[in-house]
Amino acid sequence: MNNLTQKGQQLRSTNRPIYGASTITINNTIYIYGGFYNVAPWNKEALWKLSNTIDDLYQIETDPYASPAVIYHTLESIDHQTIYSFGGHLTTHDILTPPAKNATHEFLRYYRFNFDQSKWTSLQKKNGSVANVPLERFWHTTAQFNGTVYLYGGLNITHGGFLDFWKYNPVIDRWIQLNQQEARCGHTSTMTDEGKMIILGGFDCKNASFLSPKEKPLYSFTSATIFDSKTTQWYQQPLTGAIPASRTFHTAIKSNSNSIIICGGQNHAKEPFQNYMSGMQMTAILDLKSWEWQPVLSSVYQPFPSSFSILTLVNNTKMVYGLGLNGHTVYDGFYVFDIQQRTWIPTESSIIDETNILIQQQTHNVSSYIVLATISILGCILGLCIIVCCIWHKYRIFFINHMKSVIWSPRAGEPFWAEISRLLFRFWFFAVFSITSCVLILQVKQSPIIHQTHRENNREMMTPDIRFCFDGWVDQARPVLQCTTDFGRSCDKYLMNITQQVNKELDYYGSQLDCYLFLGGEQMKLGSQRSSNYGTKLYFYYYGQSANQSALHVEFYHPLHDPNIPTYGIDSKGSFDEWYSPDEYAKFVSGEKMNLKTKNVYSLDPAKISQVGYTYKRIERVDPSILNYIGFKSYRDTVHEVETVKKHQVEEIPTNKNNFLGALYVFPTSQDTIVMREQHAFTVVHGIGIIGGILGLLIGLQTNVFGYRPRSPWGIIHRWSIGLMTRSLLDGLKKRFSSGEVYIPIVQPVHRRFLEKDNSTDDQTLHEETEEERTLRLEQRLHVFEYLFQAYYINDEIFRSCCSSSSTRSSCNKSTSAKNIV
Repeated sequence: MNNLTQKGQQLRSTNRPIYGASTITINNTIYIYGGFYNVAPWNKEALWKLSNTIDDLYQIETDPYASPAVIYHTLESIDHQTIYSFGGHLTTHDILTPPAKNATHEFLRYYRFNFDQSKWTSLQKKNGSVANVPLERFWHTTAQFNGTVYLYGGLNITHGGFLDFWKYNPVIDRWIQLNQQEARCGHTSTMTDEGKMIILGGFDCKNASFLSPKEKPLYSFTSATIFDSKTTQWYQQPLTGAIPASRTFHTAIKSNSNSIIICGGQNHAKEPFQNYMSGMQMTAILDLKSWEWQPVLSSVYQPFPSSFSILTLVNNTKMVYGLGLNGHTVYDGFYVFDIQQRTWIPTESSIIDETNILIQQQTHNVSSYIVLATISILGCILGLCIIVCCIWHKYRIFFINHMKSVIWSPRAGEPFWAEISRLLFRFWFFAVFSITSCVLILQVKQSPIIHQTHRENNREMMTPDIRFCFDGWVDQARPVLQCTTDFGRSCDKYLMNITQQVNKELDYYGSQLDCYLFLGGEQMKLGSQRSSNYGTKLYFYYYGQSANQSALHVEFYHPLHDPNIPTYGIDSKGSFDEWYSPDEYAKFVSGEKMNLKTKNVYSLDPAKISQVGYTYKRIERVDPSILNYIGFKSYRDTVHEVETVKKHQVEEIPTNKNNFLGALYVFPTSQDTIVMREQHAFTVVHGIGIIGGILGLLIGLQTNVFGYRPRSPWGIIHRWSIGLMTRSLLDGLKKRFSSGEVYIPIVQPVHRRFLEKDNSTDDQTLHEETEEERTLRLEQRLHVFEYLFQAYYINDEIFRSCCSSSSTRSSCNKSTSAKNIV
């Protein structure tokens, strides 16, 4: 039994990349057979069983000498006790060595596997007189319906694409040739519940040659070729929707939701210039009811672009895709596609049924929350609309008159055209101000992120985490690693052997690695103070026997962000803050798997002395929260990085004393930490400053053109006060100016004879008022005028100072203590 280990977006199998294999699902168990193995051992005859939990891979014990080693074949099952294998290559010699010209054509290789006996049985016909048997082929397809297997397309080394079409009865082991329309290779055949075999993709291989590759004329996905097994007729079915890119060597499977899912494949270009389907072109779904193509959104969890992969259905809700070929890269990972959600999901080691139930429950809960939130929001909006309508119905006359007074307020004696001109300019100014404000808001939203770089000086430097992997010591004793500093202090206690954890994932040259991880971190710091620091440099010495084609792979990590710790489950004193992005984990594992990392990674000659310098970088990235657009204080996420530079490698060690191989010297190139702080180039604070400047210019321009209009001394708190607040403002004015006949300046005229609408005033009424009464009324009027100016319009400090400096100081005190006008 081989346990699959979960690493990021992939499940690793037995570290044995395979392509050209075939798969079949029986009783929710995935069986994988055949294919080309990219690494040793080369047991292509192995039959694998992958459980529906996608966490355990078993090899079924079979007789290796009686098992066919095939590639580009197909698997079918008539019952749950047997598996049939049809066609395919045998060995590398078969593929590259064509038979002689006078050699007889070989009949189809097909085999039967019996689960009870764990044994393969060859069914290939050897008698040359047998004519009604298909010839050997690959890149073909088979489909099964009601116990009958249909074989379509394909070619072999000596023959182009076959124009024949066959059906096979496994009960009596009999082949019958049917009619066919065209030669096709690299396609897919999917059988529906109604007995219709749907042919998708592939290329016209009538004139194709395996040994002389050329561009392939692909079949488009705008139509499907269908064979009806009940009527034995062929016909073309037009397809609509988001037509996927034409491809060959892809995979397809029918789901229980009456749809066909295709995945992977490559384009028409000849090898090795072919391109592989990726992104949104990777996967597509064909609805068999509407015959419409539906796209699948790309995801970080979707497979790498590949051909000759395997695809199968598990538990009727999930699709498992894996293995495959991309150029010279062969994959060994498995991926899971949720058919109901129509998305690639992270591969977990839990049972797929439980995962599906959990996803459905989470989806149901989220949907319920969304419905409740939507109903609540709609209820609040409806209630607010009702309240606004009621307020408008009650105070509509007041609002209309108030808006009229705000918009239309001509000064006394001013002509009509002057007020119209001012009103038009105000509307124009308002439009300019609104457009400018909108532009500034968009500029704040689309503000680019800039970096401010500065350096922080450190008296002492943390040591980086370093991973050493010795490669090439296969039949010899492994090298030994020693750590010390230039102060002579040992640092061996910070070295950890992680060979077992890493060997499951790393594969530099296909051989076993011996890896160590140095975790100095915050405990071990480099500096010039001997009392508190270990030293200024790190010396790593390696001892052992030299080996041919050996190498030392060294990789540096920041001590606060070492992905080896969470990835390999290393329980140590090392530190790891967090993953900086949702896909960083998957990228790290992919880099480990593919060995494509280039940053802070060095392949050193272990027989030489090397030097590597390092410095730290801290990137303070702004998070996407809305508070970072304001400009007062930005909330940032900290990213720690290490930058290294390889100085030089000294030539071979002249002596090999005590089996000394070589050394690595590590030292800080600078005592400064480079800090790159992100911030938005344009924030709300900047926008407010610009808006304020534009508003001041517009108001100043309006004042210069139309003159100054006095403003009210009351502000928002006075105007928008309600209830007791409004009454308290009015009561204050009433108490300040006592009850009785008080003459208010400006609002009331000096005398009744100046009232324009008071026509009842006659001469007798005008002469009834005595001179003393008129003088008292004028005094009261002047006193009110002074009090209002003192309260709302002017600062009386200079008047008080003048009064205090005069001889009438007592009268000043009396006047300031007066509260009412009598």
